[in-house]
Amino acid sequence: PGVNIGLRALSGGTAQLPDLPLQENAPESIGINTATSIYYGIDRGAVGMVREWVTALGGVPVYCVGGDAPFFLRALPELQDGGALFTLQGLLRAYLCNR
Repeated sequence: PGVNIGLRALSGGTAQLPDLPLQENAPESIGINTATSIYYGIDRGAVGMVREWVTALGGVPVYCVGGDAPFFLRALPELQDGGALFTLQGLLRAYLCNR
C-alpha cells in the first residue's frame, strides 16, 4: 500500500488522529507533534519498506511507477523512473516479441 493509504488508515481507523494530506518529500527528522510524527512514521516507513525490497533484489534495476512514484523517486535515488506509460510499453514489447 502507498503512503496515502497509510495516512487514510490512521485517520479513518482512529477517533482523534487528523486526516493529513500527502507531502511531496519524506521528513528527515522525527516528528515533534502528532502531525509531524504521523508523517515521519508513514513516510519513512514506506521508504524503508521499498528500500528493503530493492536491497533484497540484489542490484536488479527497479522501476518506480504509479501515483506515489514521484515521492519514492525523490526519496530513493536507486530507483529508476518507469514513466507514465510503463505498462503500455511492456504490453507492446510482449506483443512484438510474440506476434
